[in-house]
Amino acid sequence: MNSAKVFFKSLKGIDKRIIRKEEQLRQLREAATSTTPVMQDANIKPSGTSRPVEDNGSKIVDLEADIKADRDRLCDVRMKANRIIRSIPDKAQGDFLECVYIMGKTLDEAATELGYSHSGIRKLHGYALVSANKILDNDKNSDPK
Repeated sequence: MNSAKVFFKSLKGIDKRIIRKEEQLRQLREAATSTTPVMQDANIKPSGTSRPVEDNGSKIVDLEADIKADRDRLCDVRMKANRIIRSIPDKAQGDFLECVYIMGKTLDEAATELGYSHSGIRKLHGYALVSANKILDNDKNSDPK
């Protein structure tokens, strides 16, 4: 598969992962605030070491750290995507990539916004990915390892 397409699609994937984790975080916080301690008789020994409030607290902290790491990664990928888009000599190709992969518009929405037919936007998509792929390949070849 085209490495530029995979790269640009990763933006949407990271964004969706953040949204899912934020929903999990909301649910955990809701569960943590609705959990109430139960008074137990001093003679009854609880089985196991279940501590739902503390467990939820540590899950919340871990999930918040994951979300922060994902947001940092998304920011890095967006910066690279914007650099690639700015490096494409053909403005229409850059505008297309920005519409679809940065702004999240569909091909039809991008076609309408940029003034292309459906078949024209599909061709532009292909050309834009080829241009982006060249930039990504140059980045790989110029990276000293």
